[in-house]
Amino acid sequence: MKVKTIMLASCLLLLLGACNMFQEDCGMKGYLRAYVSDNVAPPTTEDIQVRYYDYYSGAEYTEKLGEPDYFEVNNQFLSRIATGEYKFLAYSLFNNKVRNAEELSAIEIYADTVNSVKYGIPIIANAQKLVYTDSSEGSILPEDTLKRVFNLRPLVQKIVINITLKGLSQTHQITSLEAMLSGVITGRKIYTNQPIADYAGLVFPFSPTEVDNRFTSSAFVFGVSNAIPNTLKIECLGETFKQYSQVDLSSVLKDFTVDGMVIDLVVEIGENMLFDNIYIEKWQDMEQNDINFNK
Repeated sequence: MKVKTIMLASCLLLLLGACNMFQEDCGMKGYLRAYVSDNVAPPTTEDIQVRYYDYYSGAEYTEKLGEPDYFEVNNQFLSRIATGEYKFLAYSLFNNKVRNAEELSAIEIYADTVNSVKYGIPIIANAQKLVYTDSSEGSILPEDTLKRVFNLRPLVQKIVINITLKGLSQTHQITSLEAMLSGVITGRKIYTNQPIADYAGLVFPFSPTEVDNRFTSSAFVFGVSNAIPNTLKIECLGETFKQYSQVDLSSVLKDFTVDGMVIDLVVEIGENMLFDNIYIEKWQDMEQNDINFNK
């Protein structure tokens, strides 16, 4: 009887001392195998990063020292992590940066800015590329494989600006047409898809179209802030002239929440290439299905 009591007590001590398999310090691990849906996806999946967060606290899984895992080529992803209940966050970074990654609700993706001597304000340093994101959740069990599919969706919006130079003489050749839009938001919270408060200018370089005297430019943006006037400053250069003008797009870009927008502008040109007038001819919202996300 005494022997049985001792054995029972020993078993209880072992059970009490054993760790929960859903805690990192147990040393028990499983696998996450993930795929990217074919619906919307970057040209190459190795641009996609994955981070892991505690399902309940939202704190980042830190065994990887705060570094994300990456998809490999051909839509391949397999990662070994500690057992537990997680929320998984996938996103493409490209030429942007990430901050506040230690907390799921706080992690942000943002674009670098530089101070522009030409425009006198900070501007976004590089042309914004398309950014995707999606999240999922699930439990990692010991030596088991959890499979998940990320249905990536764009985290950015698209702005297309067309400019028609009305009255442009054939004797005047345009060598450069550029515009800078003020109030462009520089980042978003990845998990909640909320724009951050910071904004800067964004430069639009224009190219000629097949239509005479019509030029176009487009850009992906994290959003547009209405905290300041959304002024578009235009610079038109030729071999014998320089012309500058501006137009306020605040009314068009107010509460800019659609997937994209096309804005058509007309610049009326007078004698000696003077910009007599500039106005908004029309604008049109774009749905996600209408946007070429590879350009």
